[in-house]
Amino acid sequence: MMNRMRHSASAWRPGDGFAMFRSVRFIPAALFLVLAIPLLATPAVLSHSAAAAEPQRLALVVGNGRYVQVEPIPAAVAAAKRMAAALKALDFDVIEVTEASNGRISAGLQIFADRVQPGAIAMIYYAGHVVRFDGRTFLLPATAKLTQAFDILREGIVLGAVRGVLDRAKPSFGMLVLDTSRESGVSAAAAALTPVLGDIGEGGTAVAVVSAAAPGTPLAKTEPFALTDALVEGLDRPRVELGRVLGTLPTAVAAGSGGAQAPWISGGPAEPVWLRGAPIPPAPPPAPVVAIGQEASPAETSVTAAPVTQPADQRAAEVASAESPPASLPVPDAPSDTTAGAAASLPEPETAATAPAAAEAASIQPAAEEDLESLLSLRQRRTIQTRLRALGFYRLRIDGVFGDGTRDAVRAYQKDLGEAETGRLSAGQIARLLTGADQRTPDRHGAAN
Repeated sequence: MMNRMRHSASAWRPGDGFAMFRSVRFIPAALFLVLAIPLLATPAVLSHSAAAAEPQRLALVVGNGRYVQVEPIPAAVAAAKRMAAALKALDFDVIEVTEASNGRISAGLQIFADRVQPGAIAMIYYAGHVVRFDGRTFLLPATAKLTQAFDILREGIVLGAVRGVLDRAKPSFGMLVLDTSRESGVSAAAAALTPVLGDIGEGGTAVAVVSAAAPGTPLAKTEPFALTDALVEGLDRPRVELGRVLGTLPTAVAAGSGGAQAPWISGGPAEPVWLRGAPIPPAPPPAPVVAIGQEASPAETSVTAAPVTQPADQRAAEVASAESPPASLPVPDAPSDTTAGAAASLPEPETAATAPAAAEAASIQPAAEEDLESLLSLRQRRTIQTRLRALGFYRLRIDGVFGDGTRDAVRAYQKDLGEAETGRLSAGQIARLLTGADQRTPDRHGAAN
């Protein structure tokens, strides 16, 4: 018994009570830290979630000008740098490759393929020479040495492989831009090589293909990069929507090249792709107000929402967001409405759900003068051209480009309505055309009745 007491006494040492008190005293502090850490981390998590909601923006920009064998292009690298700067200003992650060999271009493509995420907004841009051999188009590296035609198989980059990288990325919208409209002098090295852009396939709503010259068109000796300049100008605006930028390219390129270049555009976004200045979505309706102490059932409660004054940009955006009417109208082949004979191989309007009522859409009016057409997507512009054709005012290609032919058709339509013949559509006219409110048929003089 005494031995057990001595053993117990020896197990307790002076200071053990203080240690116990100290450990108990720090339990609340430790508990506070455990609870506070998640709260401190919440802003970062929310910030990361908000950033994840925005689609990734990624671009590969390649510019070759100092060619060792063929004719140099002194302005190519400067054009590529202008494009890279414009994309960086729109928060693109840009991979830049200039004066590159086959290996460096291939490495840039691999980095792009590794980084790009499904659903991204992606672009591959190339300024330099291209050649065609055996039915395929090749990008020409700056270091390429071609003593015979078969050397291009070793030295060049197959354009189809570049397009494949963009297609496999499955972007929400992608663009392949080729500013290559210039002679290379490569035929002097190998007669079987031709400085012509070969077949690169049609674009679509996921990937658009934009080139300074149509496939099969002989390239001209034009030094200014009119296509690049037009794209950079379109991207350097307070409000940037890619469908609208593509729609304005033919006129801008023709003006920038003095009519020497007619860009080829195949494909375009089905819905607006905003990179800057997107319209603000409408505010939710106010919550119903019930008097204090009053208990009303849902069947007995009626809610009257006060009118909400919307800014001009928001009301105009509602017009642009109207769905296209069913596209069951015949669309025969016709000359394009683009300038300088540009071939815009755009798909015909797709069948869409029934649009809102014409009276409701037509009631939306802008509070100030502004270009409402700039808010229209490429599909909506094609729908308007289709409707104008059905009414007998438009007879050119349905390409979504509002050139001189479309302007003349709009003036004729406005004249038939008895409204001002401005050549530019008002909010009400846009609503009527998009919703199919005009169900008239053209008479033999071309006017609708």
